[in-house]
Amino acid sequence: MKNQNVRVLLVENNDHHYSLIQDMLLNIRGWRFDLDRVPTCSDALKEAKRKHHDVYLLDYRLGSEPDGLKLFKELRLNGSSAPIILLTDPDGRESKIHVMRKGVSDFLDKSRIMPHVLERSIRYAVEHAKILEALQESEARFRGVFHGAAIGIALIGAKRRVVESNTALRRMLGYGKKELHRLDFQKLLHPDDAKENKKLYQELISGKREHYQVVNRYLRKNRQWMWANLTVSLPLKSKEKSQFAIFMVEDITERMQAKEALRESGKKLRILSTKLLETQEKERKLVAQELHDSIGASLAAIKYALENKLDKMGGAPEPEGISLEQLISMAQETIDECRRISTDLRPSILDDLGLLATIRWICRKFERIYSAIRVECRFHIKEKDVPESLKVIIYRVLQEALNNVAKHSGLDYVYLYLEKKNGKIELSVEDNGRGFDMDEVFIHKDYAGGMGLAGMKERTELFDGQFILCSGKNAGTRIRATWPIR
Repeated sequence: MKNQNVRVLLVENNDHHYSLIQDMLLNIRGWRFDLDRVPTCSDALKEAKRKHHDVYLLDYRLGSEPDGLKLFKELRLNGSSAPIILLTDPDGRESKIHVMRKGVSDFLDKSRIMPHVLERSIRYAVEHAKILEALQESEARFRGVFHGAAIGIALIGAKRRVVESNTALRRMLGYGKKELHRLDFQKLLHPDDAKENKKLYQELISGKREHYQVVNRYLRKNRQWMWANLTVSLPLKSKEKSQFAIFMVEDITERMQAKEALRESGKKLRILSTKLLETQEKERKLVAQELHDSIGASLAAIKYALENKLDKMGGAPEPEGISLEQLISMAQETIDECRRISTDLRPSILDDLGLLATIRWICRKFERIYSAIRVECRFHIKEKDVPESLKVIIYRVLQEALNNVAKHSGLDYVYLYLEKKNGKIELSVEDNGRGFDMDEVFIHKDYAGGMGLAGMKERTELFDGQFILCSGKNAGTRIRATWPIR
């Protein structure tokens, strides 16, 4: 502060005392004082409005005028914030503590004032005023941020009551300031969230964590639940135990509602997809039966008639063109093709003998077609343990897995097992083939095996299952699908 101008207003009706103060200020080294003097309270109020001063020196006794303490009150009422030092005669001294409690910066005895005493008092008063002004500006900025924040903020005291809250929080919850501050904030929590919050809060105040974040539900004044993302922390560490915690509340109700709507939509989509698959399987079964019972039977009858006709002809020569033997052979090929299509659509063995027999059959058939590949099957499950609705899903997943093995693996051994454990049914198909880069399957959509794998995954998950694929180049491939048992 030295070598700076300090504007001083002296309220003094005694010319002698004025001269003494003026001389003292002139004799203080390192300071430049701009001194104004007025003799009365009314003049002081006018001068204070006309010009800003850094410090006031007020005579405590002004004759018939109000005393300096009353003038101090008037100055404060008029908006003046500069520090005030009261000057008094020896017979006019009162309790210094009493006067200082009123907000006066200092209280000096005129008879004992020395330049260094006056300099110290003015320096303390001006510096203290600047510090106080900086604190007030800082508090104003804090309150601006606090009350202008878009998220809700509350200071929660030791008894979980709201000490301070901002506009955003009160708007979220629908309470007025006094209403909210009378409430126990903990009691606004949903009962299902209260236990976890209590545990986290205890860990916070005990020093086990610096902060915590959790998603809660709070009861609004209109009795509706609000979803909120809550972050709780303590003020910066100090020597004294903190008297409050800082709660920051973000309203995520719309986000949670959208998430719930998406979940419900996904649930409905899964139900629809499941129904679609069930309908598809029913249609496959119906077409397979029609092929077997109607077209297959008709073709068999045609073959039988041709064979019968051939027998009756004996050794008689046949007309030119296609022979009866050729027609019989074509009929047999068509019958075989019809059976193959019927089996691929829906193997009758699945309905007649069950899933385990069907798996053994499809493995034997696979080995007949791909004689270089050996398939080992193991079961740790009983037929009755597999729900009817799941049997065709397991069959289709296995069917596609074996198709992928035949097309892409370059192997000579497949290990397959189906088991029941830990309340789940698990299907695993593992080979010792060349494997593949999994990123190539799931990133590049044109990869040949991608759609088959996606279909297996979709079928598995539509029935609340989990599909896991493990593979690597030259490391073989393992497909694992699990379903919970209800």
